[in-house]
Amino acid sequence: MAMAARNVALAQKQNLDLLASCSGCYNKSARALKALQEDKEEFERISAILSEMGLDVSAYNIRVRNVVDVLANELWDTLTSRIRKPLKGVKVACYYGCLLTRPVDITGWDSPVFPISMDNLCRLCGAEVVDFRGKTKCCGGPILISQEEIALQLTKQILDEAKEKGADCIVLACPLCDTNLELRQADIEKKYNTNYNLPIVYITEIVGLALGLSPRKLGMDKHIVSTKPLLAKIR
Repeated sequence: MAMAARNVALAQKQNLDLLASCSGCYNKSARALKALQEDKEEFERISAILSEMGLDVSAYNIRVRNVVDVLANELWDTLTSRIRKPLKGVKVACYYGCLLTRPVDITGWDSPVFPISMDNLCRLCGAEVVDFRGKTKCCGGPILISQEEIALQLTKQILDEAKEKGADCIVLACPLCDTNLELRQADIEKKYNTNYNLPIVYITEIVGLALGLSPRKLGMDKHIVSTKPLLAKIR
């Protein structure tokens, strides 16, 4: 908790909100901020550790944000006016995972049960969003090392539903979820004798494509699962 609070304290010193590009980092940092603001006992414990690092907790009342929250709730109007290449004909499954919107007392910017912010962003970009019921299920990332079998099963369920719904890709906002859904995709295909060939892309890549940025500039040529079939659908 103190390690997460250290980043919060550094942001507080600059009186700037802290933006996290990982669901786990966002969730932990938001928990640390809440502890500093609302839990006197935890505040004292964390402050004692931070003082050993030469840091103190500032009075600046900042927020911890994540990329989806900022894009959907701060930059919506800006994005709306700058869409240059709508992603018509592309079907996406929006995957939030288990930490981006839960628990609601830590997050609170979207529904913890059935969030829609990423769905709305993808629709704004011109894509078709499939009805993805597994959008907040755990991908098994936190238990991949200790319980690999269960983790792969959890990941498989998400891939299965996205494939069944006809999605051209899964859109997400967390590198740990990406590791499971993309890096482990070949392992799951081999283990269960199935085939997905399903690109896993970040919401920032979807937005970037709609803004007219080139796939290469967005790094979409560096994915483990090729994005070529997805990009071929974008005219």
